[in-house]
Formats: sequence, structure tokens, C-alpha cells
Amino acid sequence: DISLLKRVDIPILLPHEDGTYEPIDIQGLIKAAQPGSRGWNDAILQVVDRLDESKATSVDRPFSRAIKGSSTRDPLEGRNLK
Repeated sequence: DISLLKRVDIPILLPHEDGTYEPIDIQGLIKAAQPGSRGWNDAILQVVDRLDESKATSVDRPFSRAIKGSSTRDPLEGRNLK
């Protein structure tokens, strides 16, 4: 649902079974690598890992490096991660 993706802090888009994505342009959109629950799980684990890295280090790493194929905008930028 596009309206839901526009409202969440970290939008994640799952591909169709054939690997294609809906043509959606939302800032910070993360495109999961796999469809279904596997893709959702992998994307969420990467987001959690990124949050853990942010707490553990003061080195600034762009979110897009942690999530393959995502936007270059860091959706966690400016958020209090404490």
C-alpha cells in the first residue's frame, strides 16, 4: 500500500515473485532482495543491524551501504538512536 509506505519512517518494498518491483518513488525506500517473508525478514534484520552499528560507533556510515540497492538517503539521519 503506497500510502502506508509514504507514512512510515523506514519504507521497505518487497519484490513480486518474479523479482520485479512496483514502480514506486519514495525517499529512503529500501527494496528487499527477496519476495515474501524471507525478504521482509532479511530487510528488517539489516535495519536492526544498522541501528546496532549506530549505537556502537561514532563513525558515520551511510545507511545505503548497510542495505543493498536502497536509496542514498539515510532514513535514520537526525533520529535519536539512544
